[in-house]
Amino acid sequence: MGFDRTNSARALRLPPQVTLAYLPFAPDVATQVRRARLKGHPVMLHLPMEAPDHGGKPGANVLSVASGPEKLRRQLTDILGRFGGYTGVNNHMGSKFTRDRERMDIVVSELKRRGLYFLDSRTSGSSVGAAAAADAGIAYATRDVFLDHEPDRKKILARIAETERIARQTGQAIAIGHPRTATMKALAPWLAGLKTKGFDLVRLDALLKRAERKKLAQVQTAE
Repeated sequence: MGFDRTNSARALRLPPQVTLAYLPFAPDVATQVRRARLKGHPVMLHLPMEAPDHGGKPGANVLSVASGPEKLRRQLTDILGRFGGYTGVNNHMGSKFTRDRERMDIVVSELKRRGLYFLDSRTSGSSVGAAAAADAGIAYATRDVFLDHEPDRKKILARIAETERIARQTGQAIAIGHPRTATMKALAPWLAGLKTKGFDLVRLDALLKRAERKKLAQVQTAE
């Protein structure tokens, strides 16, 4: 959310259970986020991470595996401070970065310090994001379906059907999509008809996993 202002505005007309993720460097992002929250939408920060096919230029504001711990922490401080009112983070791109456990541990430690959850967009099947979040003891979830990797209406509808199949089989499903015209046109009528199909639309934070706290051993002390 954030750069395509027309479709980002259209997304605000979706049911308020739909969680919206904003790119931190989008123009006037703080104002956009305030409008989303006034409409009742939960908000995430869409954190840019390095992909493997960037042609040697991962991007000026992208978390990179080439960066050391101190630089990553400085970047996180900057990026996570770009706007407020969000309760979690998910990765934008990141199919290279999310495979690096050492660097993902740095990210989730900062999220833990701020009380944020992590949604692994799973841009890579080898992502360690969920494992790092679980080990750090923060709330997390993983994406089940990517709706519009190919922004074609028929293919988006096929991914929507896949989302329904997973939800029926497992009890829940998390789908991610972009604020694109084809996606918005497909989402609005589908979401409006979910109840008649026997589905409940819920906020993402209703589906978060939380690592079980280790039971503390009881210590007996002599008086």
